[in-house]
Amino acid sequence: MARILILAPLEPKHDVYAYLKACLIAEGCSPVLVDLSLEAETPELNADIRRDEVLRLAGWDHPYVERMSRTDLLTALVSGGQVIVQRELSAGRIGGIIAVGGGSATSVATDIMRCLPFGFPKVMVSSVASGDTRPYVGIKDIVMFNAVTDVHGLNKISRRVMANAAAAVCSMAKVTLADDYQPKGIIGLSIFSVTMPCASRARTLLEEAGYEVIGFFAGGMGGRAMESLLREGLIDGVFDLTTTELADELVGGIMGAGPDRLEAAGERGIPQVVAPGALDMVNFGAFNTIPVQFEGRRFYRHHPHATLMRTSPEENARLGEWIARKLNQARGPAVFLWPERGFSRLSIEGQPFYNPLADRAFFEALSAHLSPKVPILRVDTDINDHRFAEIAVDTLLEMMEEQHGRGVIPRP
Repeated sequence: MARILILAPLEPKHDVYAYLKACLIAEGCSPVLVDLSLEAETPELNADIRRDEVLRLAGWDHPYVERMSRTDLLTALVSGGQVIVQRELSAGRIGGIIAVGGGSATSVATDIMRCLPFGFPKVMVSSVASGDTRPYVGIKDIVMFNAVTDVHGLNKISRRVMANAAAAVCSMAKVTLADDYQPKGIIGLSIFSVTMPCASRARTLLEEAGYEVIGFFAGGMGGRAMESLLREGLIDGVFDLTTTELADELVGGIMGAGPDRLEAAGERGIPQVVAPGALDMVNFGAFNTIPVQFEGRRFYRHHPHATLMRTSPEENARLGEWIARKLNQARGPAVFLWPERGFSRLSIEGQPFYNPLADRAFFEALSAHLSPKVPILRVDTDINDHRFAEIAVDTLLEMMEEQHGRGVIPRP
């Protein structure tokens, strides 16, 4: 019988959790309820893990709790909750996690859920699930159910939503994944629509060579996810084809992936082939959402909710220097692949972002600041030409085989 951890933070009344426990039992699972109440211990919850234990694991003893601010108490509940879920997971005592709540409860519960590994079932029933869920989900695979109604009590709609959520987490907890495939290694590949032909060809070649490919959409969260998996040791090599998130981070677009993008592979010392995919653009939403300071720039309306702005020579020069500094810190092999005829579908000759001056500004800055230990391979094609993908794959595989030999790369 799968044991499902229920996080019980803040808003919902005890009858909500009693109903959720009953739903889990009806699905053949065993509920384990953790009391994360903000105001005080809640005896009506019949918690399996009491609030006092959560706070103790966070380093707070009872006499100090009454004097804690709301912010400090929330932080302590998250910290103690993370200790509990990691303890239960390490001991093999839980198969899934679920929570119900409004804004504050969703923040507490999902902060705890995000410390769990990818693939572990995580379900959040939330009254804020119909809005921007990025602060809650982050880069993790949290499933969010829109509560539709208020979460303080039970009604015809909330009963059905919670029953569905309970069925979902129980079903996920019971899944047995048959995975006999043993690749030589796992390759991270950054992808965008304007670099997709290269990405598709590279994936095919890597898979034919016996490697598994994990693609990441370079839209902000994708880059963050790739960096996170790299730091967790789950990726063995990188073809960072699409580094466009750096342009958004530098210029102020909506798809930045944080200032530490393009650093994790170097920190771990794993082989990386890097290209300037889609560095010819900065990403914005609908045209009427573009900040006024960019008035007069060259734009391309990709679709009604996505507008692309051509990077300038000055911006590209700054990007070249920034990328060089990042690659200079790499502890392992790195190669920069330069597509001389365009960074994306939009910057080849005849397309709206064609601007050789801007491309050259990037290359000159990169060349001026890049360490001699990081070679630049110039390829007389655009980035989506099959020859570019083939050279990139050959280069990456050569580095990986030199570093690891020709056998399967051991998992950390």
